[in-house]
Amino acid sequence: MKVRHILATLYFNCIGICLTAQIVNPTPKALYISPKYFNADSISAHHVREVHLSISNKADGEIIVNNGKKQVYVFDEGGCMQSYHYTILTNPNYKKKGVAPKHDTIHTSVFCDSINTIIGKRVKNGDFYSGHYYEYDNQNRVVKKTRFKETNANENGDSTVFVLGVQKLLSYEKLDYKQLTPTQFKIISYNEDDYPFKSSIVNYDSSGNLLSKYVEYTVSWMREEYKYTYDNLNRVVTSEIIRYSGKVKKTRKEYEYNLKGNISVQRNYKQGKLVMEINYLYDNETGLIKSEVNRDHAHNSIDIVKYKYVLF
Repeated sequence: MKVRHILATLYFNCIGICLTAQIVNPTPKALYISPKYFNADSISAHHVREVHLSISNKADGEIIVNNGKKQVYVFDEGGCMQSYHYTILTNPNYKKKGVAPKHDTIHTSVFCDSINTIIGKRVKNGDFYSGHYYEYDNQNRVVKKTRFKETNANENGDSTVFVLGVQKLLSYEKLDYKQLTPTQFKIISYNEDDYPFKSSIVNYDSSGNLLSKYVEYTVSWMREEYKYTYDNLNRVVTSEIIRYSGKVKKTRKEYEYNLKGNISVQRNYKQGKLVMEINYLYDNETGLIKSEVNRDHAHNSIDIVKYKYVLF
């Protein structure tokens, strides 16, 4: 199988995990690109151009309400994401006030190179844009990340056509890699003044699966620890994040798979307490996800997410 990454891989590979059958990709991510991650091979194999998600909510003891929340993802023929947008409620208490729901829409353009590595994204929020750009070494590892506040200099009024105007640097990170052992290396992160501000120790197994990452910030007490376990098919079974910043904050995800290799259940925990349980339902003919039923234990409600596909 020819693996095409839907996002750049930093220190782990996707072979054996990104199964063509699995359209949602739960592997550890080197970069935050979008609210949902999709398997590029599966998107391409199914000739998917767009994925539309419509989200309804049902509070315990109440009827199902469609409040207009949605997500839309657009891909090229190779399965690389080109753009996405999603809506957020600006008046979450609309039901109590007896008014209609109101939304803002967040638009993001994603940029890929010729081998489907993501080299940047631009997020539109109001009149301003946030540009995120990534550079790689010859091992396809991220070596530089920059973020800019940008303006659109397009004068014809068409906001869908972006012409770079003013660009102001917001953050800068240069990453330097040092191999410690065959399965461990260290990353030092430098700011724009070439001053080290973060160090990471990364461990992975002989199959290239990320096992753990320990992150320590130079000028603060902040520390982060990431842990992952896999089954004998190299599929993620658990992922855990522990953050130390005065208080210890723990989040954990657990995954179950059906006989076809697709995620059937995802459970999310905070501080050891189950807060969300996501059940995936699939179309028997296409094998694509047709819906999610997400039990929100923290807010005593259920989100029903329906999927619709536009094909090439």
